[in-house]
Amino acid sequence: KEDVEVIDELTNIYVQTNQPEKLRKIADEKIKAIKNKDEMPHFLKSEIIETRKRLVNAFTRLKDYASAVAQQIEIINTDPDAEEG
Repeated sequence: KEDVEVIDELTNIYVQTNQPEKLRKIADEKIKAIKNKDEMPHFLKSEIIETRKRLVNAFTRLKDYASAVAQQIEIINTDPDAEEG
């Protein structure tokens, strides 16, 4: 489940088949797997933020705006000092 391409494909399938609950499940598993890696925190932060950005897009396509906003809030909480570019 850590392979980005597989996650992206599953995300597309779950969006196309309108299955937000399955998308939430793989998203949670992916973020937990990232947090359990033995890497420098900076790289972890970037990977988590990129994963969450993809989820914002996916949940928006599903019209699950509450979940998209929740992911955006998590992005802000992960790196509150970052500036949007």
